[in-house]
Amino acid sequence: MLLTFFGSLYWSYRYHTSTAARSKAAAAVLPSSKSLETPAVGTPGTGVASDAPPAPADRDPSPSFQQLAAAPQDAARPKPRIDPRSLRTIVDRGVVAYASARTDADRAKAASDIQTAASAGFPTARVLLARNYPQSAAIRSVVPANDVVRYALALLTDPASENDDTKQIFLALGQHFTAYGKLDLFGAQILDSMRGDSRPQLYHRIDILLDVLVRLPGSCSAIARLIAGPSDRSDQECSPSFGERLRRDIDKSVSVQAR
Repeated sequence: MLLTFFGSLYWSYRYHTSTAARSKAAAAVLPSSKSLETPAVGTPGTGVASDAPPAPADRDPSPSFQQLAAAPQDAARPKPRIDPRSLRTIVDRGVVAYASARTDADRAKAASDIQTAASAGFPTARVLLARNYPQSAAIRSVVPANDVVRYALALLTDPASENDDTKQIFLALGQHFTAYGKLDLFGAQILDSMRGDSRPQLYHRIDILLDVLVRLPGSCSAIARLIAGPSDRSDQECSPSFGERLRRDIDKSVSVQAR
């Protein structure tokens, strides 16, 4: 019995020793359990963990987004220059259509073509409209009064076109507005057109203007009422003192626009 008891003890010792040795060997080969753990990545707002590795985050996505969303900036482009030959064609077509028109509607349509060229700065078109404005209802129906006064004034004060004919056109236009009780409108558009005029020889242009306005009673008074500062009776006569007031007003408007 003693031999059997000691034998069982010996077998248990050998078994435990061999098992411990195998466990140590396995532990030396296998990595620790902590190294096998994958950090859980949570899904924001859900509380659910994911086994997927975290995606690289954009540190500041707004700049790249703004670059994609921003519209391309066009560089400043010069205004397209209109070919004078095209404007001449438009005027010629309008003149022929006006001469052959049988109704006011057809004449107005033809005048509208001429107005297109005049708005683009074509001198011939401006002369035609300013000359015929007083006697043509069709032209008056498509050409604003402010436009025709501006056309006539530009012709009058431009050294390249200033002559007795342009003076007569401007005078007839002023007489038309006087006859229809629109002298104030006429004077207001003259002042509005001249304000901001920074070209040289302003005195010369004012002298030319006064030479015509003196033949339109009340025209200088209409302009004087729109100019700041005290006025006197000489304004009614388009005197040199009125011309000086007009020049100061124009110079003042030029300096204000330059700021």
